[in-house]
Amino acid sequence: SAITHGSDQDEDQSNPSSSSSSSRSSEAWSLMGRVVSSDRLVIGAGGRQRLVLLAAAKHAGITPEQMAQRMKDLVTLMPDLSSVLLLLNPTMLAALAADTTAVAQKLIQLRLLFPSADVSQMISRRPTLLLDEEFQQIEVAKTKLMSRLTKISASQQQQQQQQQIGPSGSSSSVSGNSSTLG
Repeated sequence: SAITHGSDQDEDQSNPSSSSSSSRSSEAWSLMGRVVSSDRLVIGAGGRQRLVLLAAAKHAGITPEQMAQRMKDLVTLMPDLSSVLLLLNPTMLAALAADTTAVAQKLIQLRLLFPSADVSQMISRRPTLLLDEEFQQIEVAKTKLMSRLTKISASQQQQQQQQQIGPSGSSSSVSGNSSTLG
């Protein structure tokens, strides 16, 4: 293939300055033997999608056809992700496509952890949540958040009770309820 991802191939030997440019901030692509930064490429959306698909397939060690099928599986699992799926870094895309069954299991776990949340929308905004490193931290983070919310709620309830009791110590909301006590 005339197009390969720069991190998967040695850089152009004819360019002496390219050997020290491994710390580039943008991805590099090798086009017909020349290394070109991805921010300098002018490619239509379909071309970019094809390049990302090829790079992700190569990174995952599968054929582009297998990657295309896994992409369809991911979109089926998370429809909201379809608009950003091919905008992802090829490495992240390869990690997500590596095991679509594991992704499905993580989605189920997220739906159980956050039953009222739109999990598909949540993932489309932060797809890295499905990567093992972040996913393992979700339950701990939820527990911490719930603990903080419980403390805040208790503090608010205490403040409301103090406001109802008032400065003189007598409750202003109890008046008129004495007929129901007897």
